[in-house]
Amino acid sequence: MAEKVTTVVKAHLQEQLESFNTNMETMRDAVEHVMEAAKEITNKMNEFNDEFQETSEKLAQTSQDLADKTQEAVTQDHTTQDACPATYTTIAQQHIPIAHLTIITRGEMDDKQILIQKDMNANSNTLGNLTEKDLVVKANIALDLMGMEAIDQPKDTKFVSAKKI
Repeated sequence: MAEKVTTVVKAHLQEQLESFNTNMETMRDAVEHVMEAAKEITNKMNEFNDEFQETSEKLAQTSQDLADKTQEAVTQDHTTQDACPATYTTIAQQHIPIAHLTIITRGEMDDKQILIQKDMNANSNTLGNLTEKDLVVKANIALDLMGMEAIDQPKDTKFVSAKKI
């Protein structure tokens, strides 16, 4: 009877040991995966930190250059003002009225507009049924499909809004 009990206990223990070994292998694989992910994240954070430092240094240098050039321009402006009387042009360039800024901004926006007109000989208006949002999507798709023909377009060119008139 003791031998029978020992055999049954051995069988159950063997099953538990096999299950334990399988679970240990699974956990080991999971730990290795987490360790690799942690190393990758650490490397990416180090790269980001290096790039951030480099960008900060460039920004500081650019700020210093701008401050130097501004000081130089102010000094030169004072020298020029002392040498000759101020003209309407120089005064207008120094203090641009709000009305002028509005007109300048409106002109810059008009420069960026594109007007699309239906072909007078066409019987149907394929763009007429589209919403303004759909028109923007179609225009951006057309821009993307231009490929190499659009190589000379300004960087980050995209359509952002449409207005039916």
